[in-house]
Amino acid sequence: MRLMCVLLCILHGIACTDSVPPAEFEAAALHELNYHYTWSDHDAVFENDLGYSIQIVKGAVSNYSIQLVPCEQESLVQSIGNWLISPAFAGHSSIEDDPSLLNSHYVESLPSEVSVDAGSVQVDSGRYCQAHYLVAKAPNDALGLPADWNMIDKSVYFELNYRAPESDEWVAMTVETKLAFGELLEIEPIDMATQGAHIVVTRSLFSLFDGIDFEQQSSIEIPWRVLENLVTKAVVSVN
Repeated sequence: MRLMCVLLCILHGIACTDSVPPAEFEAAALHELNYHYTWSDHDAVFENDLGYSIQIVKGAVSNYSIQLVPCEQESLVQSIGNWLISPAFAGHSSIEDDPSLLNSHYVESLPSEVSVDAGSVQVDSGRYCQAHYLVAKAPNDALGLPADWNMIDKSVYFELNYRAPESDEWVAMTVETKLAFGELLEIEPIDMATQGAHIVVTRSLFSLFDGIDFEQQSSIEIPWRVLENLVTKAVVSVN
């Protein structure tokens, strides 16, 4: 796959990059949580696991919220999420707001090599073992809204070209949805009584379209699969 990406990049005259290097941060202040969004890869042309070549023209992701989940709530929240909440409403689970919740909503325009400093909150105490990451439709007051096109009330939006395996023809497509998706993601435990931290949510652009057959799947199924890949394959690290 990497060789194919390199060849496509050479063909289209763009640079290929394996991944975004890990961010280096100054030590976080005591009781301070600093949230960041980043991508592990960002080539403009890449290939999914079914052999489709994909070229991102423009797009955006609405990072609606991120918060930490106390360790003592971990097993209860996990069981509720697994047994009582259908996938269609996974982003609106019964997780209660926590002092670690970042209230600001941030829209990222893509493709981009820029990491986003989404904001900070003060948390005086609490031991946390998970993060809850939610992508949902962008409100009017979201930060980072594109100036030249409308992202309001959308959770993900992509204008792209795809090319089927063994085909020479590129096909234009728009992928968008208002649906929401949230996921509980494991983190290294944090004790906010004794430390502060940088919380980095890393997503993979290459994996967004895994499992998608552009010629066989519907205009409803494709956006949902993109949304699911975006959130469930995210990795949250503590720095």
